[in-house]
Parts: sequence; structure tokens; C-alpha cells
Amino acid sequence: MNIFKRFSSTGRILREIETMAKHKRYREIIDTLLALTPQKLNDELKCQLAAAYNKTGEYEKALTILADCSKKMEGSAEWNLQTGYAYLHLHDYSAALSYFDKASEINPGDEVCRFLASQCHIHNPFAQRVDRFWEWFSNHAPQLSEMLENTDGELANVRELLLDGLSILGDDVFFNIGADRELTFCVDAQNECYYLYPYLVSRMPQHLKEQWVVYPCKQPTDTANFIFQMYNKKIEVGKVCVSADFDEESCTFDLQYHHPKLAELNHTESLSAFSLILELTIGEGAAYNYIRSIKRANSPEGMILIGDLSTAMKAAIESKGKNYATEPEINDFAYFIDPDNNKKDSRLRCDIVSGTTRYMDLCEEYVREQSGIYNYFAAKGAEAAMLIVSQPDGISDNDFLELRYRIEDRLADLFDRSIVKGMVLGGAYALSERAYIDLLLYDGPQFIEYLKLEGTLASLLTMKDGAPCPSEVYFKDFVAQSPLLKLQ
Repeated sequence: MNIFKRFSSTGRILREIETMAKHKRYREIIDTLLALTPQKLNDELKCQLAAAYNKTGEYEKALTILADCSKKMEGSAEWNLQTGYAYLHLHDYSAALSYFDKASEINPGDEVCRFLASQCHIHNPFAQRVDRFWEWFSNHAPQLSEMLENTDGELANVRELLLDGLSILGDDVFFNIGADRELTFCVDAQNECYYLYPYLVSRMPQHLKEQWVVYPCKQPTDTANFIFQMYNKKIEVGKVCVSADFDEESCTFDLQYHHPKLAELNHTESLSAFSLILELTIGEGAAYNYIRSIKRANSPEGMILIGDLSTAMKAAIESKGKNYATEPEINDFAYFIDPDNNKKDSRLRCDIVSGTTRYMDLCEEYVREQSGIYNYFAAKGAEAAMLIVSQPDGISDNDFLELRYRIEDRLADLFDRSIVKGMVLGGAYALSERAYIDLLLYDGPQFIEYLKLEGTLASLLTMKDGAPCPSEVYFKDFVAQSPLLKLQ
């Protein structure tokens, strides 16, 4: 058949290419487009040719084609996406990210583009950013100290310099700094920071610890004489009243609050203002650890002043034989899912029967095919991911469940010894005879390279009798559209 009779218009060619792409016939797409005359191979089709080259791993050829049609196509999301894709796989992550950002500006709803951009961030790992930040801080510590000694209460110049260093970690890193060389990182309702900032603080060099005090979240403050202003209201914090209903089983509190000025705000504004006052008073860590719910009350009857809340909470926690912590505690939670609800859903993680997790919201977002938490972590260079381990024939359910726990413990040990950087978030057992092990990686690329080392997976998969379990092992990010990487 004469190809020029078969394709009489760009539209028909594009429809044919779409059909071939669905069946992953990328080489056929390349051959088809290269057979066109220069007049027929317009810029739109050149972009499709570049996309096919990207799929066959011929990234340099893709960039050559994309450069040839850049004048007319660089304003399109597809051209920027394909250019970024080629640079990503050529390991030029900075260049790739610039094109993905442009593609997202043109087409903000493109989840594929957003995921590819996250891969660029992950290749600038959080662990490496942290080490670079502390190197920067060490170099600028004398200057920061001198500025603090001569501020006369004016910290604007100190903040400006520190913001320059904190940009190494990424955007929107909030902090407070005091004249006494006290640096406090602020979570400010971004709960992902509770999983990042403790590691950041733990990497502080010893010589800096002798001169500086650094916290991973806001600490308790004496707010008795503090005036808090928000939503055009001036609130005397010391006169805010609270009651705390203690749940002994979970060691958490259900709070109610009252203040005349807070009562004048609508529900959302009032709750937002009180939450900030609460974190200033008892600290972000204690609020995260122990506050289960917050409600506005109609009157202060039976309440205590907010300044006495920490003391009351501490007494209640210690009465259960536990230490009261003002630093964030990341605890394990068990969960169970009715198997009958999942029988018709074959998606990964929708087959889970039971598990434990240190971040339930992350697990729930994945099942809902959302990625807000994943994207926040990725923007800081951290990677929320999972290992998926199959249950081989002949391995009992109990032995396989025990193997999952062994893998979690072995990975936790590797993280504790900083052989790899990150933390175990949990694990789960599934109907489909597989286990999930959830991870937050502070250096995802280094973790994958470590797993590929000879003997590493065999060591992780060793059964209690010393024999390696012949499981298939896959790696996947906490994003529904992310690919499966087979490790074994």
C-alpha cells in the first residue's frame, strides 16, 4: 500500500500513531514517520517521532528532532514533556525539571508530567541536600553569630541570609531564629515535615551543637502575656480557656476551647487561629503527638487556662507510665480491611487484608489515586515508596508473614546504621499472596543501587532456616501511575 494514500492528513496519521502507541509498537511509529516526505513530516508529527524515540531509549535522536521543531512547538505541553523526558533519561535532571515545569504551566492537570518532575527532585536526594545545608551552615556560622550579636533585636538580615542557605533543602522551609543562637524549624501544618526535620536535625555536625540549639519543630512557649493577632482580631493568649478529655487507651486528648474573640470568627477561622495558638503554647510536637480532635465551646465553664494545659497533659500521660514528649513521635498503627470489599479491585494495595503504618494518610492517598503527600516529599528530595514481595508456592502464610517482619527489621537496621538513608513506614499482607513494605527514602537512588548489589536481596529474604526465599521483588513509588521496577 502506498503510505501517502493511506495517510491523507495529519489527523489520520496521528490517529494511526495513537493506535500503534497503545500497543507499544514504537519502532513501527518511527518507520512510518521516517517514510513520510519532508512536506508531510510537519512539526506536530516530528514531536510524535521524538516521543517514539524516547520510548525506544534513543534520547539523543529525540532531542535532535525536538530541537528541529522547537520554534513552533516549544509553546506546547507535549514538546516540553518530551524534551524533559529525554533529559531525564540522560540524567540531566536540572534541565529536565525546567521543561517539566513549563509543561505543567501549560497543562496544570497532567499527572504524568508531575510524576516525572518528582523524579528529577528525587535525584537531588534529601539526604544530600541536608549534608550540603549543614556544610553551608558551618561556613556561615561565624557570620550568623556576629550578625545575631549586633542585631539590636532586628533579625531581618539574619533571616535573609539563612533563607539563602535553607533554599538548598527546597522551597517553603519555615523557621524561627533567636538572638541566643536558637534555630527552630516550623512544621506549620505540613505534617510531612515531622518525617523530614528530625533527620535534618540529627545530621547537625557535632561542632555546631556546641554553639547552636536546633529543634525540628516549634517548642512550648510561655504565652501568658502574648497578644496573638489574626483575622483582624487581637487575642490575649493567656486568657484562652481549654478543656482536655483524655483517652487512656490511645493517650490522646480531645480539646475544647473558648475565647470571646475566637467566638466572633466563623468556624474555620476560629479553628485555624486556635490551632496556631495551641502550637505556640504547647509546641508542635506535643500537639502532633497527643491532640486527637479540637472543637469550639460555647462557654468557658469548667475549663482551665491554656497556659496550664501542658502541665495537665504531662500529668495524664505520665500517669500511664509514659514519658511526655515535645518532639514528634512517629508511631505504628495497625489496620484491617474486610477482604470481601476488595475482591473485585485488582489494583495494587487494594488487596491488603491487614497491616501496620506510621503514615495512614499516605496509604489512603495512594488507594484514592491522589499524590499530594508523595509530591511534597518528592519536592524535598525524599521518596515515598514500597517493596512488593510475592509469596512463593510452598511457603505457608505464617512463614511468609514472619518473613515480612524479618525484612522490615533488617531494613530498619540498615536505616539505623545509615547504610541506606530513610525509615520503614510499615508493612501489609495481601489477599493476592504478596506483602508490601512501605518506606520513606532520604536517598532513593542510593537505596536502589544498594539493593542491586550482589547478595543484598538474598540477605533481606533469608528465612528463619537460613535459606533465601525465592520471591519476586518489585519497587514502586507511592503513586498509582508509577512503574513497577523488578529487582528479583
